[in-house]
Amino acid sequence: MFNFKSIGFGIAVAVLLYFTFLTFGLGSMGILGFVLGALFGGYLLGGSLKDGATHGAIISFSGYIIALIIILVIANLYSVQTTPLTTRWLNLVLILVIYTFIGAVAGTLGSLIKNKVVK
Repeated sequence: MFNFKSIGFGIAVAVLLYFTFLTFGLGSMGILGFVLGALFGGYLLGGSLKDGATHGAIISFSGYIIALIIILVIANLYSVQTTPLTTRWLNLVLILVIYTFIGAVAGTLGSLIKNKVVK
């Protein structure tokens, strides 16, 4: 069963940190936002390691999709020329797979921290 509280908070942390890094010109550190979001979600969950990995992957996957949609909406509002998504679809899919894998690892670590260190 999914814990939507941990998923929701994790996505919020991930997207907020991602755009904070983008705002300050640190776009290459955006992945850190997704790592910390998944870590936070796994910590809030505190269940088994398998559940932590699943929730971390969901947080990173969903957070990246939401961040991508927000970037596209903002770019369209300000009429900024962006490269069409059809020419970058392979890059987007690879980034999504990498973020999902890293989110699963971070969610597992967050769950492990909650189970082993805090108790």
